[in-house]
Amino acid sequence: MKAKHLIIEGVNKTGKSSFIKDLNEIQLPFRGYYERSVRHKYHGTNFARQALDAQLATIVSFAKFSNENIIFDRLHLSEYVYGFVDRKYDCLREVLKYDKQLKEAGCYMIYLYDDVEKIKERMFGQQVAKFDEERRIEKLIKEFEFILQFTMLPLLCINYNDFKENKEGLAMEVNAFLG
Repeated sequence: MKAKHLIIEGVNKTGKSSFIKDLNEIQLPFRGYYERSVRHKYHGTNFARQALDAQLATIVSFAKFSNENIIFDRLHLSEYVYGFVDRKYDCLREVLKYDKQLKEAGCYMIYLYDDVEKIKERMFGQQVAKFDEERRIEKLIKEFEFILQFTMLPLLCINYNDFKENKEGLAMEVNAFLG
C-alpha cells in the first residue's frame, strides 16, 4: 500500500503543532515528522530560491519513495504566502510545480484556520497589536485563501478549535479525509 503524507499548513498560531501532537496521540498511522527550516538571511534572493528549490525537490523525492506515512509541518504554500507578504517575492510558479509533484507523491493537505481576532489574541496576548501587525495577519490569511484555490492536493480545511476537546471527532474527520 502506498504511503500517505500530510502537509499541515496555516498562519502562525492556528494550532499546527498542537494538531500534529493530537494526531500522534490518537495514533493515526503517521510515523514520521518533518519540520521545514529553510529560513535564513537570503530570503528573496536567487540563492534562497535555489535553496528552496533543492529542498523541495529532496522532499518530493523522499515522499515518492517513502513507505512510511509522514507529517510535514508547513511546506511549499507557506513559502509562497510568507514570501509574498513579508518579502514581496512571488514564487507562485515554483509552488504550483511542487504542488503537482507532491500530489503524485501521495500527499494530502490540511489547512488550519481560525478567527483573525483569536489569532491576534494568541499572538499578542494582552498587548495591543500595532496596526501593521494586524494588517500582516489579515494579508497572510488572504494569501492562504488565494493559493488554496490553486492547490491540486486533496484538501481539508479545519478550525482546530472545533476539535481541541474532541480528539475522537478529529480522528474520524482525518480518517474520512484520507479514505
